[in-house]
Amino acid sequence: MASIEYRRLKGESDAHLWRKIRLEALRVSPDDFLTQYADVVDRPFESFVSNLENGVTCAAIADGEAVAVMVLIPETLSAAAHRASLVAVYVRPDQRGTGVAKALFKTILDEAPAEVTQIELYVREGNARAEAFYSRLGFVEYGRLPDAARVGGESQTDILMRLKVPLREG
Repeated sequence: MASIEYRRLKGESDAHLWRKIRLEALRVSPDDFLTQYADVVDRPFESFVSNLENGVTCAAIADGEAVAVMVLIPETLSAAAHRASLVAVYVRPDQRGTGVAKALFKTILDEAPAEVTQIELYVREGNARAEAFYSRLGFVEYGRLPDAARVGGESQTDILMRLKVPLREG
């Protein structure tokens, strides 16, 4: 197994990595994302470049390919600047259970704006592995959103979770 590099993705050169793993995630795990493969597959490449500019996208990279990805979207309103949403989390099946996701989450925390002290996420009810992972990181459930999405004609409930993050110097 090659060594894994954990880093923030930036610019046009990294947008290729982002596009490839994002499409893979939506193809492999369609029930776990609000965004669907058909919503993204025909988007122009520039939209993937733009995605990297509008949030904190970090990846675990092995042999020149992203094997896991996480995106942190900080709130833009001043009254909510302490909050950010963790989205688009995906770990390739052969990397699950290896510690890659935990190390990648540490990278996200390192790259997060200093004022972010609360990270929020939604996880699909029934995605026990993801829910357990987030719980191990310290996320706690604070609610449920029934009929959060309809995938394949089926209604799904999302579990809302949050993590308090200590204030860091920025």
